[in-house]
Amino acid sequence: MNKIFMSITLIIMMLFIGCATHIHHIGAGPQIGHQVTARQYYLLWGLVPLNSVDTNEMAGTDINGNPIENYEIQTQFSAIDIAINWVSVATTAGLFSSRTVTVTK
Repeated sequence: MNKIFMSITLIIMMLFIGCATHIHHIGAGPQIGHQVTARQYYLLWGLVPLNSVDTNEMAGTDINGNPIENYEIQTQFSAIDIAINWVSVATTAGLFSSRTVTVTK
């Protein structure tokens, strides 16, 4: 019974250990509620980024062509990221991982 409890506890801890959300407000924060989402991919346990997610580009420009100065950046592990990471752990010992980046204007 004790081994089963410890196994379940270990599995739950492994599931939620990376569930962290980071929120950064730029300027006054989001104004219109429009969201743009991208996924950042990594190799070698998160050490080598495979693509570049540019949050300034995701925020975009206003009608006059000026960069938007009020927005929010949220980085987190979504359910899809957890699934990608678990498949990676099961097949390649975690060499491949991902993280979701959302910009709200």
